[in-house]
Amino acid sequence: MRSAHHGPTARHEIAGRLHDHEQTAGEGEEDEDETLETSDDRMFEALRGEARTPGTEVADWGAASGQGSVRQRNEDAWGQLAEQVFVVADGMGGYEGGDLAAQTAVRAVLASIGTRGVPDWNAAVVRLNQQVRIAARARGFDRAGTAIALVSLVNGVLTVVNVGDVRVYRLRHGRLVQLTRDHTIRAELLATGADLRPYVHRRGILDALTRHLGSADETGVPDVTSLVPTAADRLLILTDGVHQQVTAPEMAAAAEMSSCDDAARTLVELADTAGGLDNATAVVISLQAANPHPTIPGSTHQAPHVAAEHRGRAAEHGGRAAEHRGRKERF
Repeated sequence: MRSAHHGPTARHEIAGRLHDHEQTAGEGEEDEDETLETSDDRMFEALRGEARTPGTEVADWGAASGQGSVRQRNEDAWGQLAEQVFVVADGMGGYEGGDLAAQTAVRAVLASIGTRGVPDWNAAVVRLNQQVRIAARARGFDRAGTAIALVSLVNGVLTVVNVGDVRVYRLRHGRLVQLTRDHTIRAELLATGADLRPYVHRRGILDALTRHLGSADETGVPDVTSLVPTAADRLLILTDGVHQQVTAPEMAAAAEMSSCDDAARTLVELADTAGGLDNATAVVISLQAANPHPTIPGSTHQAPHVAAEHRGRAAEHGGRAAEHRGRKERF
């Protein structure tokens, strides 16, 4: 299903913000390139040393997903739990069970949090990899793989986990920074300083994943990083159908829209307008100063969900009802 049409208000708001972000988003892109050349510890050292505001929580969030113009079905999936954990998975299009892998991964993440609290993410990803493989075999698929990224905000600590090329970005004071590193051949070559010009006409090779869930070997190893966010932050979780088709200034401008719903829908629409070459999913999260009495994941007993198409907030949280429009699958 294609993403919904947006009215002139959202388009005008994006157009008005783009000029302001040409320089700041460009600076974020430079940071992105630099992180590809450093170790994980060095990559996040500067982030850990930034101004620390004690206690943040989710103020607003929105999600949207679209099939695009080329793919036969939407193999992306996303879910959230207790407004503290948000996860996006991108099923591998070259695998026959890509959609199954993405849905299984999201469902397993949310279920594990609901029963065990916040897990050891490294161990959790090992279990996720096994669950994706089991689900694929049960359906008779020889191969089923997915990339995945999630953010967990508990007790003022932001944990970012990723395997593959689903990205997490942070927008702070107009500056967009990529918090994850792609696990692709392109990123691996860039990290070594290799010349990519010989591969310029072989994008499929460069974009191949070097890590993913559903593998029979050890390629599902995650990157796990803990950061201290501020109340000024907005977080974006984007599949490559968005971040490969939408420019950094456009992403930053969309993220600053007053509504996270509008921001997520606009990001998917921009990807569609740019060609819709892949499934596109965006989750946008806005933070604020925390309630002094936080809950723990799972305490609200909210049913986890995986959505193939989403228009607006998915459920009622903390007394704030929201409208869900479009198709949704519940697990």
